Amino acid sequence: MNETTLVLCKKPIIGLAMWLMSMCVTNQALKDAFIDISKKGAVLDQNIDVPMDERYSLMLLFRSTEKYDLSNPHRSFFSYFCAYPQEQVEPWRRTSQKLALTVDIATIDGQSISHTVFEPLCESNPGNENNVALGYIQMKAGKYKMQITNNFRASVTGDGKVQIILRGAGAGYP
Repeated sequence: MNETTLVLCKKPIIGLAMWLMSMCVTNQALKDAFIDISKKGAVLDQNIDVPMDERYSLMLLFRSTEKYDLSNPHRSFFSYFCAYPQEQVEPWRRTSQKLALTVDIATIDGQSISHTVFEPLCESNPGNENNVALGYIQMKAGKYKMQITNNFRASVTGDGKVQIILRGAGAGYP
């Protein structure tokens, strides 16, 4: 999406038509990328294309093939790193489940733009308990190099690979 598309998506009639054709969806600067949180160190080194100036949300998406089991205390990806008040005293919770990702963003020629350490925003659950919100990055349109380093090993169900996305709000509904 570019600035012109954004303006058109906000118009009453044409915006509705564009929204129905999925032309006003969110901006994704990082998509189809996976990291292994069971390993410590560099987990992603990728060029990204930021489509427009916007505040982008950094999130982890856990896609389990297992059925939801209410008797399993690790019933959600969110619960590996964040505890609801009633869960904080439960014996299954391991103190070693810390998640911190260092995100370095640089221009394509190597000039550093930002260096930030992100940890789960436990107080703001993203709505799906298999997602973990990490924070926001204000970005300008352009091409960048992104490197992500995992600061702690995390043990989760499965092989430790999770999807990571960097998503803007886009135009939304007109």
